[in-house]
Amino acid sequence: MTETIKLHYPVEYQGETINELQMRRPKFKDQLRIQSMKLDEVQSEQRMFADLCGQAPDMLEELDLSDYQQIQETFKGFLRSTPAPSSN
Repeated sequence: MTETIKLHYPVEYQGETINELQMRRPKFKDQLRIQSMKLDEVQSEQRMFADLCGQAPDMLEELDLSDYQQIQETFKGFLRSTPAPSSN
């Protein structure tokens, strides 16, 4: 499952205009890989979001803060959305 994040302020990055990002649901292996990098909290979040969006970490640095907050909210939404328990 992926979510489309439409940027309020498009970014110019390596000669390309980025108007939206596609973020996939995180997996446990994503968290393990990020933790193994021994980054600080901000760098870990940046790397996780970049990986989930299929972008370079330095591209995220060009985002308007309001667009970065959209990414944070989308990520939090993935963590909140759990399937209903099955009734047997």
